[in-house]
Amino acid sequence: MAQHSCSGSQGTKGLVTPVIDTIISLDNNAEDHYVAVTNIRLYGHDLRFDKADLTQGVFFIKADGTEVRATVYGPINPSDVTVLVPAALTGPLQVRIAAYINGSVRTYLYTRTIS
Repeated sequence: MAQHSCSGSQGTKGLVTPVIDTIISLDNNAEDHYVAVTNIRLYGHDLRFDKADLTQGVFFIKADGTEVRATVYGPINPSDVTVLVPAALTGPLQVRIAAYINGSVRTYLYTRTIS
């Protein structure tokens, strides 16, 4: 029984990853919307990260596949993160978050595009 519990906890640890459930524009409270140089808030779980570590954070993926890492953050909590959308971004974007959890950087790609 103890062995099963241990392997179970190892399996659970392996599954922990940041997950974005919703993205809201703080400019107009619209879901999956952004305005450059305004804040958006990501809601989900296990979202907390170290903004000083360039491998962690919120990344915006443009249509051509290039990624732009956000550099200005508001509160960073386990269940929500506030981030300033960089000025140069336009058009539909994918959003990726990367956070250091249980010894490694875990990443999650939001399932919808924001525009």
